[in-house]
Amino acid sequence: MRLRCTLTAALLAALAVALAGVGTAGAMVVAPESAKAPCPSCQADDPEAPVATTTVVISGRGYGHGIGMSQYGAFGMASAGIAYDGILRFYYPGTELGKAPVSVVRVLLADAVPSVRISSAAAFVAIDASGATWTLPAGEVVLDRSLSLPVGDGGALLQLAGPLVFKPKSAALPLDGKRYRGSLKVGLVPPPPPVPTLSAILAPVPATAVPEPPAAAPGTSLPPATAPTATVPSATAPSAPPAPTVTGLRVVNRI
Repeated sequence: MRLRCTLTAALLAALAVALAGVGTAGAMVVAPESAKAPCPSCQADDPEAPVATTTVVISGRGYGHGIGMSQYGAFGMASAGIAYDGILRFYYPGTELGKAPVSVVRVLLADAVPSVRISSAAAFVAIDASGATWTLPAGEVVLDRSLSLPVGDGGALLQLAGPLVFKPKSAALPLDGKRYRGSLKVGLVPPPPPVPTLSAILAPVPATAVPEPPAAAPGTSLPPATAPTATVPSATAPSAPPAPTVTGLRVVNRI
């Protein structure tokens, strides 16, 4: 009987050490009251004495979201030689593999970055917002928030209307040194809208004072009210609104 109680305590200790070793977030081990203090049956020498029921509750998960496919688990299954379809069936039981009706998949590659480098081992093209197509030679272009490309006379920089879509011809397009299939769409990221402060929301609206009409002196009468004369402002050229600032470039990969 002492042997069985010793094994139970050792099992609980091993579970606690194992959970601490893997670094589970929010994991806990709940030990029964019988394991926290010596149980009466542990003192008996009778091997047929009843053993108190032991319950171990483990709750928690690792540092991921805990939903869907685990990257470490999928890596381990792939390292063991399991193909992609077997991994997907394991993590998503009850589903079927097939072609989706979606023909184009968009993937966000960069957001609010000051500049990007787009290159190609062969000639490639850039299409601006007006639909004009500009051919770029093989090599690399650096694109900043001005959306200027060397497509002017003699290779001079020419500012184009964004967003710009870069399409390959016979070679993939690397972005900042990493190759991607399909096209790359580069646009400007507008600044976020201003958030009103609490003091501005709670500020009282000032009331507009309405002047009282003057009182007539004794023995006199007030002149009849006349309609106000409309004031026509002088014609001036409308001022152009200030150009909105941008926080950077956004790159989307279309496959």
